[in-house]
Amino acid sequence: MSSYDFRALEPGEYRPSYDVFLGALHHGPTKDETWELTLPSFEPGRTIGAIDGDAVVGTTTTFSSRLAVPGGAVLPMAMVSRVGVRADHTRRGVLTGLMRAQLTGLAEPFATLRASEAVIYGRFGYGVATRGRTVSIQRARAVPHPDAPAGGRIRVVSVAEAERLMPEIYRRIGPTRPGWASRDGFWWGSLRAYLARETTPVNFVIHTGPDGDDGFATYQVERDHANHTRVMDVGDVRAGTPQAWADLWRYLVGVDLIAEIKSYLRPLDEPLEQLFVDSRAVQTTHVEDETWLRIVDVPQALAARGFAGTDSTVI
Repeated sequence: MSSYDFRALEPGEYRPSYDVFLGALHHGPTKDETWELTLPSFEPGRTIGAIDGDAVVGTTTTFSSRLAVPGGAVLPMAMVSRVGVRADHTRRGVLTGLMRAQLTGLAEPFATLRASEAVIYGRFGYGVATRGRTVSIQRARAVPHPDAPAGGRIRVVSVAEAERLMPEIYRRIGPTRPGWASRDGFWWGSLRAYLARETTPVNFVIHTGPDGDDGFATYQVERDHANHTRVMDVGDVRAGTPQAWADLWRYLVGVDLIAEIKSYLRPLDEPLEQLFVDSRAVQTTHVEDETWLRIVDVPQALAARGFAGTDSTVI
């Protein structure tokens, strides 16, 4: 077995580490033009590599963020991503070494991730913190309730406008529920790289209410050649008011030439069914884990959150 060196990578090693991550997901190496868009998303000192000789054979990255906990407090959080081990070095303790090095060096009291497989991260102290549902909306049946909240306007914007407007809207909306995560500069800096990887155009719409811009949505439309129909894939819906939320969905189900609307990892308690006259226009087709959370600093994490009732809580 090889002896690995686990350490923070230098900027010149980011691209090889990113290619290791892509390879673990069975993608090819990043292209030059895509890499130029991806590089700004790396935060200095937050990518760890497993080094065998002079080669990066495993990697994991964190992004600085913040997490809303029950009671309203918002604490620092590390978003874990880009985890991968080269295929010829798996099952040799590389992932365990990477996770140990990462967690040992974290300053944040929380680490979160989305797991490619449910059996991987439990042994490193992560557990399921949130779940989401996949919804399918039959557009022909999705007639909004006449008394659903309304009170704003929708406009389609360009990528450049979306890059400028969405970060401010997201910041203004702020924490909406426990589990809310901030999207800091490195999150938005990776938007162009995400768009470059997509094979179908991404559309951006902004909602404006009485007090200014207060919501946005993103979506793509793909052709189902087998059924000669078009399917809308809704990527994100963020709204600061019930009116903005209802108006955004009203717009989405009103786009012409669409047979079905799908959206993944929607909140389990999002009242989509109640938005339409025919509640059966919305079907939940799948429920799965979304956020996996690891408490890194237990005293800090538990001291910051609120607990219901007045009695003491014993853990």
